[in-house]
Order: sequence, then C-alpha cells, then structure tokens
Amino acid sequence: MEFDNFTNTSRIIAMDPLWRRSFKLANNETTHISYNLSVEKNGYNRVEFLLFNETVPGPEVSNWDRINASYHDLHLWR
Repeated sequence: MEFDNFTNTSRIIAMDPLWRRSFKLANNETTHISYNLSVEKNGYNRVEFLLFNETVPGPEVSNWDRINASYHDLHLWR
C-alpha cells in the first residue's frame, strides 16, 4: 500500500494472494483456524483476511473491488 499524507488516503499498489481455503459452515457455526504468516516486503504492508458468502469472485476481481465483494474482512498492518 501507499499512503498519501496530503489526502489522508491509501491505495493498493499490489495484492498478492498468499493462501486460499474454502470452508462450509452451518448457520451460526464457528470455527477457529490457526495461521502463521510472515511479510517479506518492506514498507506499508496490509494483510487482509476476506470472508465470502457462497460466491467467491474470480482472479479478475482485485484490489478494493475484491475487498468490497467480501462478506466480512479483517486487516492487519505490518
């Protein structure tokens, strides 16, 4: 990501999928998944976990469009 101090906004420069896994959960079911990760690129790095309903967009949907298509998302800054 690149941050613009003047406009107080950030923009995605590159989005590299690191891991993809599908789960089917019943209504109100919860699961816990352990995941270890490391970020090898310097600068602003945002790790985004996206949760989709039944339809996952294809690889042609990227950046903010992919994040906005998710049902829920969680991001962590590094």
